Amino acid sequence: MAFSGLVFYALVSSLCAAETDNRFLETAKKLIHAINASDTAAIESMLDSQMQQVLPIEKATPFFRGIVAARGKLKAAGTPAVSESTATLRVSAERGGWDFQVTLDGSDKISGLLITPAKAVTPATDDRFAKISKRLIRAINGEQISTIETMLRSEE
Repeated sequence: MAFSGLVFYALVSSLCAAETDNRFLETAKKLIHAINASDTAAIESMLDSQMQQVLPIEKATPFFRGIVAARGKLKAAGTPAVSESTATLRVSAERGGWDFQVTLDGSDKISGLLITPAKAVTPATDDRFAKISKRLIRAINGEQISTIETMLRSEE
């Protein structure tokens, strides 16, 4: 009985999390569409009253046009990383991307918005592995069977 209760709780929790993620993703999609269309009226309707005061239409228009001018039209929002009422989404653009940090109020209006240039993701490299890989590739290309065998034996 306890196990079935845990399973039920896990299912309900995952459904609630998915619903929360969906709220942010749908809001981001609408915002992306409005930004690309330069539809400041639609953007303004998505903002709560405090955000409308912080980002009035005369400031919103050049702000969002500047985002599109800097990296091109926005394409798609990635999976939101949700923390309570705030989510961070990577939004791809024609020439790069942006990180959108969006806070929603109870009626799914945007009550906070922070847009920053997306940080480039660079894979961590280990020089030791890079050197071994390059040496192995040279040995394979040069058909140096004894070198390959030696490398494989030394890694065992």
